[in-house]
Amino acid sequence: MSSKVSFSIADPEFDKTTYWGRFESIRASNNPLFGLYTNKQILEMQKLIQAQKATEQQQLKEHGDAHVMMAPEEIKKLRTAEYVVNCAIHPDTGKLIPWPMRLSSYIHLNIPITFGLLIAAPTPFNTVFWQWANQSVNAGLNYGNRNASSTYTTKDVAKGYALASVASIVVALGIRKGFSSLTKNMTGSKVIIGNSFSSAAACGIAGFLNAYIMRASEFESGIDISDPA
Repeated sequence: MSSKVSFSIADPEFDKTTYWGRFESIRASNNPLFGLYTNKQILEMQKLIQAQKATEQQQLKEHGDAHVMMAPEEIKKLRTAEYVVNCAIHPDTGKLIPWPMRLSSYIHLNIPITFGLLIAAPTPFNTVFWQWANQSVNAGLNYGNRNASSTYTTKDVAKGYALASVASIVVALGIRKGFSSLTKNMTGSKVIIGNSFSSAAACGIAGFLNAYIMRASEFESGIDISDPA
């Protein structure tokens, strides 16, 4: 086993004061492989992290410093557990986030949707279906990772989802209509190129509307940034 080094789980793995540090942190958090862990494995990882925090708290109490000596292999295991748990367990509620709503599941769900957006013929039906599928995934992601200090009723969620889906489809159809004179006679690889431009524009605008509508309560009433005194 490698030589041990000083470690505290409270120390970020990457320097978040820099752009690339924040980029690497997001990249590590969105690893699609994390979506392959079972709920049982995730809960075991949560216990591992809790045990580490308890050890560090005891170390802090006894020696005034929470850092403990650990092997790099043990640190890597803890870091992986931390990322997996952060993706799968809501930090405010402590409950498991449904699999389709996890950041680690986003790529799994979006590969077939992206394929449909790019490959399917640019008909109104295909536009409506694939935009609805894409924005349904986005709506689930926005809801599943919402700040729990903002109150959402079932009615709020249903209304937000309906508005987000309708707005996304209207925008997509409008953009398709604008591109129709260029795409109607396209075949083969040209269809993919035409779809790429129109889908990218539609998804960008619709994604903004989706995030805003699905998390409107957070914009309107704010969120808690500290525990109540």
